[in-house]
Amino acid sequence: MICATAFMLLLAGCQSAKPDQQNGNDDNVVIAEEVTSDGPQKSYLEDTDPKTVGSDAPSGNLAGTDDGSSAETSSAKKDGGTADPGSGQQDGTKWNKSVPALHGIAIGDGVSAVTTLLGKELDSYLLEEESSQIHVHEYEGVSVGFSGKGAVHFVEVFGLDAATGLNGLKIGDKPEQAIKKLGQPEVQSEYHLTYEAKKARLKLDIDPGRNEIVSMKLIAAS
Repeated sequence: MICATAFMLLLAGCQSAKPDQQNGNDDNVVIAEEVTSDGPQKSYLEDTDPKTVGSDAPSGNLAGTDDGSSAETSSAKKDGGTADPGSGQQDGTKWNKSVPALHGIAIGDGVSAVTTLLGKELDSYLLEEESSQIHVHEYEGVSVGFSGKGAVHFVEVFGLDAATGLNGLKIGDKPEQAIKKLGQPEVQSEYHLTYEAKKARLKLDIDPGRNEIVSMKLIAAS
């Protein structure tokens, strides 16, 4: 009798404990949801704040812009006219008939200007003409002739690596390339192309066997 009474009391205690356990689980679910919404999700929302996104997006765009501008800058350095005239990188310089120049040197420039541009000559000699003498200074791939008054009378480029400043034209190019870059010459033959300019004449000598330009001369007009 005593055992039966004890068993009934124990059974009643278990039934009354179940609701409490369920309530405890519900509380845990609520707590878990609160932690979740205030944990990683909150961090994600903070990371995707419009201000943060706005600051990150331009960074990516700027990186792309930097790459493009560097390429452009690299292309500009390679083809532009600011390099040393002796380096083949000056060839982006435009040919201008009104202000003719070859290798960065114009007719009438003084000895000091040429020396500043090209440095000391490798060799020099005197060239006799009918009515005057021309003092010739030789440089790597280039020669410059000065009149008796010390003014440039002619410039000649013959080196393969020498810059010309003629729209990218260089020694070894085909005559067709010269016409494409400089336009139709006033005089054309299988041996040379001649372009008239202000107080000067540009003459491109051609090797007809190879059909290549072998020298370029800017000469003072007589």
